[in-house]
Amino acid sequence: MLIEDLVREITSIWQTDELRRHKPTPVDEARAGLNIVEQSLWKAVPHYLRRVSNALKKHTGKPLPLTCTPIKFGSWMGGDRDGNPNVTSKVTKDVSLLSRWMAMDLYIREMDSLRFELSMNRCSDRLSRLAHDILEQGLCSC
Repeated sequence: MLIEDLVREITSIWQTDELRRHKPTPVDEARAGLNIVEQSLWKAVPHYLRRVSNALKKHTGKPLPLTCTPIKFGSWMGGDRDGNPNVTSKVTKDVSLLSRWMAMDLYIREMDSLRFELSMNRCSDRLSRLAHDILEQGLCSC
């Protein structure tokens, strides 16, 4: 798989024009940034956090708490209006909707994968209470 990925990347570089013929729009730039999230960060961050959790467990006896968020991301994609006259309220709205759609798509794909891996057809009372508590505390932006 690594060789195939390298071949694909090298082929992509060879087929890419050295010069941009058209200036990218703010939405184009946002798409590129969101692509990085999907192609790199979506798998890399959980992998890294599992490694951190395993190291913590090895040295302290306790893993990283599930509610811990040691890595947080923020973005100005589509919302940086202080210097770019091309970033309008419509661009901000479009990028916001694109970001939400992409996040939803990633979660749905993960849930589809889990659906085939898990054989449970109902959750335990403890899990149900935990989910209810999370919703009540506003920890979930559902």
